[in-house]
Amino acid sequence: MEEATQQEAHVKQKWKWTGISRAQLLFLAAFIVLIIAAVVERTSMLRFFGFYEPDGFYHFSVIRAAISNSYHIPKYLSISGWPLSGAVTEPNGFYWVTMLPYLLIGWTGISYYNVMRLVPVLFGIFDMIGAYYLARFFNKDKFFLFLVLALVALSAGDAARTSALIYRGDGFITIFLLISLIFVAKIFTAEKNRNRFIVFALLSGIFLSLCNYVWNGAPFAGLVYIISLLLIMVTAFVLDKKDVLGRVGYLVLALIVWHILVNFYLSSGFISGQLLVGLRFTPVYVAIAAMWLLLNYGIEPLKSKFLSSVPARLALIAIVVLLITGVVDLFFHPLLVEVFYDNGFVNTSNFTATIQELTSPTPAFLYASFGATLFSTPMSIVIWLSSFNSLSSSTVAQATAELVRNSLAWIVMCLGFIPYFFMRVYDSGMNGGWFDGAPALRLEYKPVLLIFVSYFAVTAYLQLFAVRFNSLISVPLAIFAAYTLYWIVIGAGPIILGIFSKRPDYTFVVLAGTFLVLMLLVYIFYVDMQYDALLTQADGINPSFISALQWFKANSSPNSVALAIWPDGSVIEGIANRTSVTDSVGSQNVQKADSFARWLLNTSNDPQFLTGNLSGMPDYIIARYFWIDEGTGIFQESGLNASTEANYTLAILNEISEANQVNGTLELKLFNPAGTTTYTAIHNGSVESYAVLSNGAVSPFSYVGFYDESNGNFSYVHTSGYNITNGDTLLIQYSEVPNHSVPVNITSAYIMPDRFANSNMMKLLFFCGAAACTWDNGAATLSLVYINQDTKIFRINYNATLMGQYNAYRAEHAAAVASGK
Repeated sequence: MEEATQQEAHVKQKWKWTGISRAQLLFLAAFIVLIIAAVVERTSMLRFFGFYEPDGFYHFSVIRAAISNSYHIPKYLSISGWPLSGAVTEPNGFYWVTMLPYLLIGWTGISYYNVMRLVPVLFGIFDMIGAYYLARFFNKDKFFLFLVLALVALSAGDAARTSALIYRGDGFITIFLLISLIFVAKIFTAEKNRNRFIVFALLSGIFLSLCNYVWNGAPFAGLVYIISLLLIMVTAFVLDKKDVLGRVGYLVLALIVWHILVNFYLSSGFISGQLLVGLRFTPVYVAIAAMWLLLNYGIEPLKSKFLSSVPARLALIAIVVLLITGVVDLFFHPLLVEVFYDNGFVNTSNFTATIQELTSPTPAFLYASFGATLFSTPMSIVIWLSSFNSLSSSTVAQATAELVRNSLAWIVMCLGFIPYFFMRVYDSGMNGGWFDGAPALRLEYKPVLLIFVSYFAVTAYLQLFAVRFNSLISVPLAIFAAYTLYWIVIGAGPIILGIFSKRPDYTFVVLAGTFLVLMLLVYIFYVDMQYDALLTQADGINPSFISALQWFKANSSPNSVALAIWPDGSVIEGIANRTSVTDSVGSQNVQKADSFARWLLNTSNDPQFLTGNLSGMPDYIIARYFWIDEGTGIFQESGLNASTEANYTLAILNEISEANQVNGTLELKLFNPAGTTTYTAIHNGSVESYAVLSNGAVSPFSYVGFYDESNGNFSYVHTSGYNITNGDTLLIQYSEVPNHSVPVNITSAYIMPDRFANSNMMKLLFFCGAAACTWDNGAATLSLVYINQDTKIFRINYNATLMGQYNAYRAEHAAAVASGK
């Protein structure tokens, strides 16, 4: 402790200034710089039009409808889904996040469109500030708090949901959870005052309920709270911390307040069904309250006789937990299944299989989200290592192996928290200076640390199984990472210097530690900006697609209905303000996505989808070449079995090595990195084409298709010159726009089986133009009304027999809209 005393004296001498400490000035300057860096990182996508992903366009449509209707959020969005509108299932608070600021600053002339695009950045700053105040319960050293602010500000994981153009509920929820946990921490750190604790409990419950009010994924916040409560209660009982156990009662009060409020939101229609919400979950919270009453009051007479030792109290806890679990399982087994197995999801479609956000993270993804901070805590290192081995659950053995692996990873990760219970830093009495702490390795019970453990553990569990949760873990990871770096500097720094000097210079520790950390932060910021520069909007949203929809809005009637792939449907609703049969959020995708995918891949022009009850005879089809890139998702949605997969394979030839004209013959040579090379010769209408495979074999094509993306004209030619063909089709997509001195500007080329070439998908994309169209089912025909390098828009012309059914759909929809649906 003598060295610690020398350090304190040195810090006081070097970092005090008249009136205000240098540490405070330095921290204020650093805070301003970090705010600027956070804003710069989170506004790089403002170069794009609209929103980052299709969901944002749908939510913009809801906000537009609400503001035009006196800020009344619709229960059904009239332009979502056809022939009946899709229900708006997001909580009301999710939209008030934009509408409330717009109410306050709309007088300045800013549009709700721009408020919606920018409000996530504000929540990114909120996350920084909230993390700062929560971390103060960990340690008040200005350098440590600077690290917390910096690691949240520069976290690509946090920025993934708090950047401009990204409108997601998981970007809004963190600050409300942080405030709720701050009030929990105050209950255990403030001087005992019953009235103040009641106020803290009420505020904690209120802010915890706001998590549910802004996002349907809020049950994770409830779990963080519940696990924190249980951990603190159990450890306080086992260690015989009577005062702490008594204060847990205020957490139980906050949990009751939260349960009452979320059920009020539910009954009032402010939120829809969420996990852990509803009266059927009341037994869970009653059991928690009963457990606290039992431990705090019920067994007090038995303590001195039977429960005087830690092992005895630990054994009692195990018995109580087993009894409660047994009772709940006996009388509320369906509830237990819903909470621990179903995770609140009901899968009646292949739809969740094609949502990339629900896939497990890879090491590359985790590193892109958290960078070097990923390796700064034992817990996060385990998450990174576990992502190397994501086993498939196709067999019972593999599923069992995966369960064991995940269980072991979870246990090892929890063990990684143990060092933090020993890594204590004692305040030197300067009220939060710069490097104002004396380190010591000594076990100390602090309930607040268990809050951090719970927060990290729950979010880490989510991150292990789905990439979408990287923003939720970013704050607890930043706090633990900051503490690790801080501990290394103030703890290991003097120790290392002490090896070489009996009287180490702490000024060197301060300067060296600050320099190294700043270099790390500059590197993180540089990597983030490099990544941001490469970002493009999700699902192929681009200026050409946006231009097509702006044309569609200007050249179609307001009650027009468009059929498009589900992500594009949301963009249609947001930009064109037209009804879409399917969209990425609300238009009954569970019922429609699979059927639409089957129709796209079917060779029959209309297998009871286009004119059936599901699609309701739309007016337009909006097709995009981006469907090729989404082919895997479309195939999964279609539900085709593995035996038919060979009929829908697609080889992309993405490079041209030769295109020339010799004696009136156009010769083309195309190849792809996989080694497939094709040769095509065109002379006087005769086409000869074959592929040279990687093994040297020659494989002639049955058909060759030529498609002009400038105007939609096409040719579909049976090849000549070969007696044996492989049945595949070679499709060559070209543009009339010159490309250097090449005779033909080929933009894409594909090899596909004959069944895929004759599917509705390929007919719409390549074999239906203004002059001719291979799609014609006798009940309806298509007219190409718009085309650009990204999008084709077809008008659907129904025959006279179907017009009665068409008019009935129109009348049904008009009545539903009039009734609020």
